[in-house]
Amino acid sequence: MDFIDLFNRVSTDQKEKFLFNLLENHEEFRKKFTGYFEQDQNPENIQSSLSEYLQATEALAETYREDLEAIDLIEPDWENWVPPHSGYIERWEAEQMMIEQSVKDEFSYYGKRVNDLLIAQNIAGLFQVFFALYKACITAKVNDENENLGDPEEFFIDQLKEIIDNLKEKVEIALLNDNKVNSGLEMIVHYLEKHEKDDMKLFAMTDELLQQFIKSENTAQYFSSLMAKTGPAPLHLPKTRLKSCEFGDTSTWVQTAENLFRQDNQIARQLMEHYLKEKKTNDFYRVAREVYYPGKQNFYRFLLDKINDRFDVEFSKDLLSYACKNLNDISVYKRLMAITNKEERNQWRDGKHFPVEFYVKILEAEGDFDELLQYAKGYELKAWHLKTLLAPILHKYPEDCFRILKETAAGELQTGKRGRHLYSKIADWLKFAYQIPGKQAEALDLARQFFNHVPRLPALKDEINKTGLLTQPNSWTNTSNS
Repeated sequence: MDFIDLFNRVSTDQKEKFLFNLLENHEEFRKKFTGYFEQDQNPENIQSSLSEYLQATEALAETYREDLEAIDLIEPDWENWVPPHSGYIERWEAEQMMIEQSVKDEFSYYGKRVNDLLIAQNIAGLFQVFFALYKACITAKVNDENENLGDPEEFFIDQLKEIIDNLKEKVEIALLNDNKVNSGLEMIVHYLEKHEKDDMKLFAMTDELLQQFIKSENTAQYFSSLMAKTGPAPLHLPKTRLKSCEFGDTSTWVQTAENLFRQDNQIARQLMEHYLKEKKTNDFYRVAREVYYPGKQNFYRFLLDKINDRFDVEFSKDLLSYACKNLNDISVYKRLMAITNKEERNQWRDGKHFPVEFYVKILEAEGDFDELLQYAKGYELKAWHLKTLLAPILHKYPEDCFRILKETAAGELQTGKRGRHLYSKIADWLKFAYQIPGKQAEALDLARQFFNHVPRLPALKDEINKTGLLTQPNSWTNTSNS
């Protein structure tokens, strides 16, 4: 039965009894209920004035800084350590694990603290912990002489980001009281106004979390009114500012996104997706060009499956060329082939180094089999990619392929290399040689030569036997010399 239908059929009295029973027997539900409905009268850690909020945040930051500096990053706690597995662990690695875990345990406490504040719907207090912890992370002076954390500040910030990520998931499904969110927003914006505007990391992390709290038209409007009071240079909170426009008309959202997309890659992607959905191709390409050229690495994957290769050919050439270089994807190269001539592609390939597998696919797609043969002959590490190099040209150049394969296999043994891995590879090449048109007899003869190698190599014989080549009819009769 559909939940809504059932809910509507149940009487109000039954619902109240069910809710009361749920609240009476589950502490977490009681906390959420109390947090949502309790009047906002002097809740824990909420100061009566904005100035007191700032002072309390600074004091809390000092406490957290001292806590981080008190963590022993030199002498780990061996007595209480439980190894993650029963296998051997180097001493230095164990020390690093213990010290990292001690830091993570400290941040786990902070994570629980902000989760409790969320349940209590103490939004100002929640962000107060975040602001204080951020400052502690960047100001703590720790002794990590063995570099167990690498860069301590970076390690601390990564732990804080994990707290934010976990909190975002909880906020997304939380039922928030608009009045409590709004009172928190005022404190948050006031703190940020008094902070250094060039601390982009703080603003970016705040923006990432704060946008999750804009869940109703009421809070969206209140946040916008706070932004309007910050003056001609609004705080750098692009995601939250755009989120606050989702509850208005589309034109306001689009205009805001147009103003913000240069500041935030995610907003740029949202705006382009909007224009694609609305079939506003010219606007899509206008934004795409503006963000792609100065930041290709950030946008080429996003744009790759969204562009029409022939709408703006020069733009497509640049994008597909860049994607080819980074992805080594032959399907992308074939798209490039469709809008370029051979001379352009040769110029693009000139001087570039490609992985063997991709370069072979390029030459095969271009039909440059003679160039591929020369490439196979000259490639110094051909033993690592022999089948890849020769597979596309077996039928076109059987003599050359057989010779390359034979010389490579013999050369590997002549260097003095030994071992089951090498023998397995040689056996595989012999089986591959048997597939070369017109070379079956010579391939069997070559297999016999390796089988009878002097000095004897029993493991090589075993690997050749596994191929089944020498069980072929007439495989031991006299054949041509090779």
